[in-house]
Amino acid sequence: MLCHQYFTNITHFFAQTLSLHSIQDYCEVFIFITITYHCLIWLKQDHTKNLLLGSYAYMTMLLFSHLSSCDVLFSTLLIGMPICLLFAIVMHQKQLQKNFILSSRTNVNLSFIPPKSWLEELVQSCLIASHHKKNIICVIERTQHLQPLLQAPFMLQAPIQQDFIHLLLGSDKITEQSILWVHESGIMQSVNVSWNNVLLSELIIKPQNYATLSHEAALLLSEKTDALIFATHASLDTHKMWYQGSCIQHATTQQLLVFMNKILKASTTSSITLNQRNNHDQRNTASS
Repeated sequence: MLCHQYFTNITHFFAQTLSLHSIQDYCEVFIFITITYHCLIWLKQDHTKNLLLGSYAYMTMLLFSHLSSCDVLFSTLLIGMPICLLFAIVMHQKQLQKNFILSSRTNVNLSFIPPKSWLEELVQSCLIASHHKKNIICVIERTQHLQPLLQAPFMLQAPIQQDFIHLLLGSDKITEQSILWVHESGIMQSVNVSWNNVLLSELIIKPQNYATLSHEAALLLSEKTDALIFATHASLDTHKMWYQGSCIQHATTQQLLVFMNKILKASTTSSITLNQRNNHDQRNTASS
């Protein structure tokens, strides 16, 4: 009896406040909420412009105008919503296209697990290569797929080991201006990589100098994705890092390793937590 009374009060509240009188009304609201939720999750992938915050602000204004009985403001916001959506799509079309292209995550199946010190071994090998007049730029792929923005002559997908990376970077096949594509799990994706024309076409001014071109391309790539990029210079004993659209210059080897380990460990912790949560949900579903 008490549960029935409680349920009656809730349905009466929804009917008076939100005009929900039938099962069809609740189904429509559920469908709209589901669509809105998935759209917000999609917008959350943006790392350069806060599209999600703007969406929250607009919906908050719409809800506030309805609850405060500001009929003119509510009608204006409701009618103007398609126009605002159109303007947002036009203003952020490149970012939205990037979310479509780069939303997939690379799944790497390892038959051999790279050592925990693979990052230190990679930096050490890059330093040795730079002593031999080879300028190495290393792009570490994280959660967003980089294949649309990098042009690889072939795919290695080999675990990073000290002897392997020394032999690889010491080869004559590695050019003096080389870009390495590495996955955050310690997998060497490819070598002698070049910047894709999709990325270079967004540069306002294309520098003629390769070093300047690589700097601008790395800056743009780190701005559009969550990739971590670094370049070693043995002669100067200082190095560069690109992350989230910013460039950190004159970093020592120790600072380089500390910064990158911090970023990669945070990413690994988040991934482990998400996998544990998914496994827990699967066990609960199976048990139920």
